[in-house]
Amino acid sequence: MTVPIPGKEGDFLVTVSLGLLSRSLTLILDTGCDLYWTQDIPCPDDGCYKQDDPYYEPSRSSTYSDPQFYHSPSTYKIFYEDKSYSYGYYAKDTLTLGPNYKFPNFVFSCGQNNSSNGFGSTAGILGLGKGTHTLVSQTAYKFNQIFCYCVPPTFSTNGYLLFGLEARKYCHPEMFTPLVSARPARPHYKTIIDSGTTITRLPQSVYAVLRSAFQD
Repeated sequence: MTVPIPGKEGDFLVTVSLGLLSRSLTLILDTGCDLYWTQDIPCPDDGCYKQDDPYYEPSRSSTYSDPQFYHSPSTYKIFYEDKSYSYGYYAKDTLTLGPNYKFPNFVFSCGQNNSSNGFGSTAGILGLGKGTHTLVSQTAYKFNQIFCYCVPPTFSTNGYLLFGLEARKYCHPEMFTPLVSARPARPHYKTIIDSGTTITRLPQSVYAVLRSAFQD
């Protein structure tokens, strides 16, 4: 449905569209995060870093609205392992994935205060973690919470990010490992293959076994 491409920072990028104008936004694919957030204007002074795509503008989309399930003010804060962060508020608009799928009233996060390091020149993060209002949960009625991805090894090759029936068709459904939640209240999986970072962290006992296997 959409093709991940290698980013300059070692992460992988996908393109989605948001709002009535279906403006394309390049986001970092991150299976270790449950939020979909993008920078939007007007931003406070120095609140937004420079990105390659035009900023999302709520005032230019007639399908934009405020979500009703959060108590006022409906704000969020998220911090990442590399000390980068994003603060902002929740909003609703139409999300477009590829040429065939539109999701009205999609809840996402508008970044108003975002660190200038960690996100390159992308428009934000596409989180595929678990949780009540994640992309995976909000599209469950269409995709049944099924997705798969293949990241390309070089800039000259293509990967893919697929949902629902397309994922079942192309991603070898007979070969899979069930994902177990870390805790019921946590939006992450017990084991995170984190597409948003370039470093693999393992417990010492697991690392020792893996190192031994590589040496053999």
